Amino acid sequence: MQTNPLFNQWQLSMVEEQALRWRPDAGIAPFTLILTAEGETAHGQVACNRWHGAVRIEGTQLSIGPSRSTRARCLIDDPAHRSLEQRYLAALQQVSRYHVEAERLVLEWENGDRWVFSAR
Repeated sequence: MQTNPLFNQWQLSMVEEQALRWRPDAGIAPFTLILTAEGETAHGQVACNRWHGAVRIEGTQLSIGPSRSTRARCLIDDPAHRSLEQRYLAALQQVSRYHVEAERLVLEWENGDRWVFSAR
């Protein structure tokens, strides 16, 4: 039985061709996406909050959500990361397709946006 490479632990590394730099001293955790075959679930970290949701996979289409998250407040100095936190979970619920290439997960949307996650 072959395991789907999608089921892995992923860290967001690029949004719309812009590389993200996660600094341990910044006080926020990298945004993560952990997909598990057991129960077809997703969970992860977004800034200082944890989230989880259901997953449905059909061919190259991926559906995540609806998702729930904790609502901790944390100070995010970087405006780019603050903006991304606000749209991360909503965007995951609207993914059109995905593909895994080497150690990278690429999510794509109908509007042409493309996010890249690196295997952790």
